[in-house]
Amino acid sequence: MDSPAPPAGGIVDSILNNLHALEAIRAKMGLNAPPSWEGLHRETKGVQTSNFLVEGAKIDMTSIMSPHFHVSHSMSWGSAQFPPTYQFGTAYAKAKYSVHGQIDHEGSLQAREPPKRSSATKVTAQLSQQAGHSMVQLEQDIIGSDFSFNLKTTNPNPFDKAPSWAESKTDSSTTGIFQTAYLQSVSRSLALGAEFVLQRPAPDVEESAITFAARYAPAPTGPLPPPSTIPIGSPSPFPPVNPTDPHEIITATYSPTTSLLHTTYWRRLNQRLEVAAELQLLASRATPMGEGRREGLASVAFKLDTINASIRGQVDTAGRLACVLEERLAPGIALLLSGEIEYGKGAGGQGRVGVGFTLEM
Repeated sequence: MDSPAPPAGGIVDSILNNLHALEAIRAKMGLNAPPSWEGLHRETKGVQTSNFLVEGAKIDMTSIMSPHFHVSHSMSWGSAQFPPTYQFGTAYAKAKYSVHGQIDHEGSLQAREPPKRSSATKVTAQLSQQAGHSMVQLEQDIIGSDFSFNLKTTNPNPFDKAPSWAESKTDSSTTGIFQTAYLQSVSRSLALGAEFVLQRPAPDVEESAITFAARYAPAPTGPLPPPSTIPIGSPSPFPPVNPTDPHEIITATYSPTTSLLHTTYWRRLNQRLEVAAELQLLASRATPMGEGRREGLASVAFKLDTINASIRGQVDTAGRLACVLEERLAPGIALLLSGEIEYGKGAGGQGRVGVGFTLEM
């Protein structure tokens, strides 16, 4: 005789008990929350010069109208490849949400609602007079005690129409870019995860890619050594560093779809000095569509803080050398000088220099 099936309530209780047991195990491990997918290489990017270089001249002015509202003006003058631009921006922030808006001299309007909490919804929109430059992006971030989850879609359109010749080849009329990423801490130092991207520029065209990631951030074994320029026993004039923050981080991502390996290493040597290294390797196989590619690029960078200035330097294997100096002249006033030269271009190299000025009032 067949044994009677267990009651549905017993199955549900068993599943819930297993989930509670898993939660208890995770709580005992004391796992840390990993960063969002976009923040995987955040520390390295903060050391490198790429996000701080200026070509020509740039002025940023910010007026704080109230504790919750401020307006900004940004003007830049570049070379023939980078014509002069002007941008006007506003920001309104409260305890649970914030809204940013920006419009430039060509009439392009950008608006975004970034989150003020660990788990929130972000909305970004851009309206442009140029065809194909308008976009809308919806994003959901969830940061748990030991995981991070991100869901993002760009220009979603569930009612797009496929060409008449392709109507019989596709079952979906949805177009857009859809991304999802998940990072899970498996120990106090190691987090693993993956990102999946689906692109449908047209109902009859579909491309997908997956990227795997690993992040190793060991807990500090002791306090950071004080800068050698400070006499022993004297207080440090530099901002304190959180003693629980890691002193070094190794991050690696690999995409089987594109055969691209991206690794970064960041280390804080003391309160003043940070160093970083980056390696990108592309080793794609030959296909009937073309030959394979084997390329690589490595770079090293540093960031040195003084009492009133920050200096960044970077050099890579392509013969590119860059340096950025940011001098804080007074509270709310800063001067930025940057320079870059590419010796790999030949003829003694090609360079660019820039100067920036920031004013907050």
